[in-house]
Amino acid sequence: MTGPLAPPATAWHALPPDECLRLLDSTPAGLRAGEAAARLARHGPNVFAVRPPHSAWRILLAQLQSVFVLLLVAGALISLAIGDSLDAIAITLVIALNVAIGFVTELRARQAIYALLGLDVQQARVVRDGVERDVPAADLVPGDVIELEAGQRVPADARLIEVAELRTSEAALTGEAEPVDKSALANSAADTVLAERATMVYKTTGVAAGRARALVVATGMATEVGRIGALTASVRDTRTPLEERLERLGRQLALAAIVVAALVPLVWLARGLSLATITQTAIALAVAAVPEGLPVVATVAMAIGLRRLARRRALVRHLAAVETLGSATVVCTDKTGTLTAGAMTVTTIWLPDRAVAVTGIGYAPDGGFEQDGRPVTDPDRDAMLMDVLRAGLLASRADAVLVDGVWQPRGDPTEAALVVASRKAGLERSRLLAAAPMQGELPFTATRMLAASFHAHDGQLMAYVKGAPDRLLDRCSRIAAPDGAVPLDDAARALVRQRNEELAGRGLRVLAMARGVVRAGDDTSLTDLELLGLAGMTDPPTPGCGRPSRHFEGRACA
Repeated sequence: MTGPLAPPATAWHALPPDECLRLLDSTPAGLRAGEAAARLARHGPNVFAVRPPHSAWRILLAQLQSVFVLLLVAGALISLAIGDSLDAIAITLVIALNVAIGFVTELRARQAIYALLGLDVQQARVVRDGVERDVPAADLVPGDVIELEAGQRVPADARLIEVAELRTSEAALTGEAEPVDKSALANSAADTVLAERATMVYKTTGVAAGRARALVVATGMATEVGRIGALTASVRDTRTPLEERLERLGRQLALAAIVVAALVPLVWLARGLSLATITQTAIALAVAAVPEGLPVVATVAMAIGLRRLARRRALVRHLAAVETLGSATVVCTDKTGTLTAGAMTVTTIWLPDRAVAVTGIGYAPDGGFEQDGRPVTDPDRDAMLMDVLRAGLLASRADAVLVDGVWQPRGDPTEAALVVASRKAGLERSRLLAAAPMQGELPFTATRMLAASFHAHDGQLMAYVKGAPDRLLDRCSRIAAPDGAVPLDDAARALVRQRNEELAGRGLRVLAMARGVVRAGDDTSLTDLELLGLAGMTDPPTPGCGRPSRHFEGRACA
C-alpha cells in the first residue's frame, strides 16, 4: 500500500463498517502479514510514549533554584569568609535538610506517577491473512482486524464490525462504572461525544460481556487514552502560590540586607570608626538579615502535610503543592475509583419474608450474612436465601479471580458481584453445573433487560433468570415462601415494587432473581416463573470516605 491512510480527524464511529474498511484499505479477513509489517514501520509500535522521568540530579538541582536557598548559600559563604565557622555550619545544615526533604519527596512521587503512566495492554488476538493468531499488542497497526472476548482489555481504538452481545467497561476512559452496550450497526452522528459512541471500543477499556470483531483505527499515542496522556505530559511545571510568596519574601529580604549593609557602614564611617570594624559589622548585619530558620519551618510543615495526605493515599508530586491543596475549599471529583472503591458489591438480599444483609467489600469472597444485626451462621440451611444466590450465580457468566494476590472481576462487574455473594455461602458454579448441566443461555440485552441460563434438572429443563425487577415481575406468576411458592397476587406485586423502590432509594442497583420449569431454552418460554427475591448492590465508598460534605448533598471523602 502506497497511499496515505485516513486522516486522524476521521469520525470512525459515524461511518459504516464497509466504509471504514475501505478507508483503511483492509478487509474482514484482516491485513496481509507483509502489509502489517510495512504499516508498523510507518506508524510505530502500539505503545504509549511515556516521557522519561527527570534524572535525580535534575530534581536535586531544582531544589537549589530558590532565592531563599541562594540567600542561605551566600550567608554560609560570607560566614565562612569572616571566620564564623559555627554560623556557616548551621546554615549549611539548614540548606542540606531543606534540600533533602524536597528531593526525596519529589523523587518518590515522580517515580510513582511515571509507573502509573506505563500501564499498557500486552497481548491481542488479530486476524491476518484470514487466520486468527495471538500477537503482542505493540504490533497492532491501523487496518488490523482484532477479536475481542469477555475478560480481555481492548488493545487499540477500533470500529466494531461484528458484535455478539458486547458490553464494555469504559471507567478508565469515561469514569462510568456500569458496562455499556455496543453495536456495530448503531447510528452515531459525527459530533457524538466519546462516552456515547456505541460503535467504537477504546484502548485499555475492558470487555465485560460478549464478543466482537473490530477494525483497528488508531494505535499508540493516536488513541483516545494516548491523547489524554499527551495532554497531561504537555502541562508545564509552574510555581505554587507558596513558592511565589517565598520567592518574593526572599527578594525583599535580600534587598533589605544589601541596603542595611550599605547604609550602616556609611553612618559608622561618619562617626570615625575603623574600616575593618565597619566591614565586619556590615557583613554580620547582612548575615543576620537572612532568616535561616524560615525555609526549614516551611519545609517541615509541608512534609507533615504530605505525610497526612499520604495516609489518605494522595499522591503529591511537588512538596510545595501541599500548601496549594490546603488552600482549596471545594474539590469536584468523579466518584468511580475515587470516592468509591470501583468494586460492585452485593450488600442486601430481599426475600419475600425478610431482608438479609451481606457483609464484605469488593470481589474477595470474604464476609457473610446478617439478619436483624445477627450473623447467619448456616446460610446453606436457609433454602430461600440459597435459591436467590443459586439463581444469580447460574444466570451470570462473569467470575472473580485472584491475580497477583488481588481479587479482580472477569467479565461484567455486576455479575461478578453476584458470583462473590454466592461464594460467601459456599456455592461454586462448577459443583452446580455437575448436578444440573447447562443446556443453553440467554444473554442480557438492553431490550430484554434480563439474562437466563437453562439447566437439565430431574428430567426437566429449569431456567434461572436475573434481570430488572419490573421486567422480571411481568414474567412471574408465583413468589417464593417459607413453605413453598404461592400465587403472585396484586398485593405481593405491590410489595415487590415497594421494596425495589426502597432499595433503589438507598442508591443500590437492584436485580430480581427467578426460576421456573420451561419448555425450551428461549425467550418465549420465560413465563410462569417463580420470583425468588431481590439483590441490591453498590459500589462502596473507599476507606476514609463517608463524612458528610459541607458543600454538597450526599457523602464525600473526609
